[in-house]
Amino acid sequence: MQAGRFTNFSWKRGGLWRPASLGIVALVVALSAGAGAQGFSRDFENCTYYNSVDVPKVIADDQVTTTISELTITESFMAGDINVRIDIDHIWLDDLDIFLESPTGTLVELTTDIGDSNDDYTATVFDEQATAGIAEGTAPYTGCFRPEGSLAVLEGEAAQGTWKLHVFDDFQLATGTIQGWQLQFDCYCGEVQENEYPSGDVPQSIPDDQVNAAVS
Repeated sequence: MQAGRFTNFSWKRGGLWRPASLGIVALVVALSAGAGAQGFSRDFENCTYYNSVDVPKVIADDQVTTTISELTITESFMAGDINVRIDIDHIWLDDLDIFLESPTGTLVELTTDIGDSNDDYTATVFDEQATAGIAEGTAPYTGCFRPEGSLAVLEGEAAQGTWKLHVFDDFQLATGTIQGWQLQFDCYCGEVQENEYPSGDVPQSIPDDQVNAAVS
């Protein structure tokens, strides 16, 4: 499991990150100013995300086996608002049934049998507060969508433990792979926006000579 946290940074008009206080070390993540992003301002101290390291995982195509990818959280806290990001390569999305299972065994339907013969979920974020439902989108479903089930039922559950992403392929011949997935706690959609999942090339010391940049 890889975790990240935004601490003491605010989003300002024009797409700039500004530290709320000096003397801190923080991870600055650039966000694209998509719909609803301009003029957004809030404290990021509560936005926390976790990435599964149980990937990539080939999706079984035998119409019997559910492919499960796990994500373990070691910290102890109660789940509040939860978003789920998935990145799945598949050449016939209508075959897929995708569910999230909490450590206590609660199952939430993210999406089932949508997308027709189209390909891939790419940076797809399931967010209970999203404007559009996942069935209203189009492949590769990049952006924020309401799941077909309700993530709100997970609020108040213990976050500590092993979360599971269930992917079932209900028709043969078309194949795919779970490339990555992520849990986001108390994050607005778009707060966590990464083209790739976090690098293993950390930690890195940040040069203080006003010349060199740290590269990871």
